[in-house]
Amino acid sequence: MKLLDRQDPPVAGAVRAALIELTRVVDVLQSESLDGLDDREVLAVFQDLEAQRRRMPTVDHRLIAELECRAAASFPTMRPVHRTQGLPGHPVPERSALHFRRATASALSTPTAILPNA
Repeated sequence: MKLLDRQDPPVAGAVRAALIELTRVVDVLQSESLDGLDDREVLAVFQDLEAQRRRMPTVDHRLIAELECRAAASFPTMRPVHRTQGLPGHPVPERSALHFRRATASALSTPTAILPNA
């Protein structure tokens, strides 16, 4: 499914333009023939693609950090998990499970809330 076909809230500005361009570039890489390239050129394409693929985790981490900051603001009763307590970055309720369920239920009634992983 293409970015423009999705029903998600629109992304504004330069980020939206970058996502549209990324979608376009991936479409080209998927559809263009490699028949006209010699072995060295195919290897160069693969190496360049791998270099870009290795950059993507930093984008993921940036988005995850942003979502965690927003979730922390939306759920003040939660704190990040330390590495010794479980998976890093997954919130853990500090208060009772009942309080956590109430906070989550309250957030469900707010369409813009970012919910933690259950």
